[in-house]
Amino acid sequence: MTPERHTHYTAAMEIIERLGPAKLQPEERETLTDAAEGLLLTNDPEETERLREQAREQLEALIASGRWSEKAGEQLLAEILAAGLEPVAA
Repeated sequence: MTPERHTHYTAAMEIIERLGPAKLQPEERETLTDAAEGLLLTNDPEETERLREQAREQLEALIASGRWSEKAGEQLLAEILAAGLEPVAA
């Protein structure tokens, strides 16, 4: 964990808290908070990729349902992804 990753994690959690139950069902909230927390704490590249995909899928589903705007989903996703390890260059 780095201070920068922690800053992004905190920002993601603030967004999730601010939205509350009006925009997130309990299982959706759990999926997103688990992904953010897991990304902050893991140093495993494979786990990082799994958690990133989990967050992407959940936010894509929220956008596709019309419950979230693309802008809001992208903002939260950016914060969650930034809480994890830097992507490995190919």
